Amino acid sequence: MAKKISYIVLSIVVIGILLYSFQHSDQFKLPEHYLELVQQHRKNQNNFFRTNKNSPLSINAKKAFQGLKYFDIDPSFRVICRLEHTPNAAIMRLNTSSGKIKEYKPYATLHFKLSGKELQLLALQPLTHPDMLFVPFTDQTTGFDTYGAGRYLELPMPDGDQMALDFNYAFNPYCAFSDGYSCPQPPQENFLNLKITAGEKSPKKH
Repeated sequence: MAKKISYIVLSIVVIGILLYSFQHSDQFKLPEHYLELVQQHRKNQNNFFRTNKNSPLSINAKKAFQGLKYFDIDPSFRVICRLEHTPNAAIMRLNTSSGKIKEYKPYATLHFKLSGKELQLLALQPLTHPDMLFVPFTDQTTGFDTYGAGRYLELPMPDGDQMALDFNYAFNPYCAFSDGYSCPQPPQENFLNLKITAGEKSPKKH
């Protein structure tokens, strides 16, 4: 009887391990209808800029707005990162476009591979929004095809030591469209020595 129970327990453990492995191996796969998801996000962004009262565009700029400029959607710029947590890191103070200082808690260094290069970015936890991660960055397109002060990524808090990072969702700070905003400047650690030809391009002048 004891042997039979042990077999049952062992079977349950094995099934549990298999289910866990299956779930965790699948959770970072490219989502179904990936292109449609990114396209819908871009459509939503254009609608926000054109109609929302919190849009950075003036009334006249909204009337002339013809849509945000983007690189073509490229799934190769969606990468899986290994998180190196930084629980004891000191608070980071970032300069902003207005001269004010904004404070962030370094949450983790994101390690990933892109275009054959081993790269890393520092993910920051805003003190005012601790339920998200903020990843400001610059790359070899900065000041050319993309906004001169860098671009941003905002990510949900991960529940493990891995997470997806998708540069197709990289966006410009509001300072790219209007004065009067206090936009954090990416730290030197977050310069990527390659061209990130994904996400938002430099905006047209509105």
